[in-house]
Amino acid sequence: MTAEILCPKLMSVLAVLPRAESCGPAVLSVLKGHYTLFCPSARCALESAPDFAPDVILIDSDLPDRDDLVDGLYEVLASEPIFVAVSSRGSGGELPTGFHYHLTAPIAASELDQILRHIGHGNETELALTPSSRH
Repeated sequence: MTAEILCPKLMSVLAVLPRAESCGPAVLSVLKGHYTLFCPSARCALESAPDFAPDVILIDSDLPDRDDLVDGLYEVLASEPIFVAVSSRGSGGELPTGFHYHLTAPIAASELDQILRHIGHGNETELALTPSSRH
């Protein structure tokens, strides 16, 4: 019998994903084990982030004001969270500036879970995801 390696740290996850199709039921089940705040807009994220203090931020990389949002979040947060870009486009190209990971919508629950576990174990190095999920 193989023991599942659980994420040892309960994390706060800020999800700026205005498109409902980005998160399916499987992703919601992964986030259920963490403090999660969904924001429908950049404005909501910027207003909520300082008090919420997220460890991980999922951002729809197709947001028209994405770069301003990322810059603004770096400015208002006391600690540096892990930024994950979520786009409707497949892999290829460069990782957007300021981001640590890229996931393609709809988000695969296993990939999000892998990132959260990696971070939760205190790993400072970037996790190598499969080529299909990473820019």
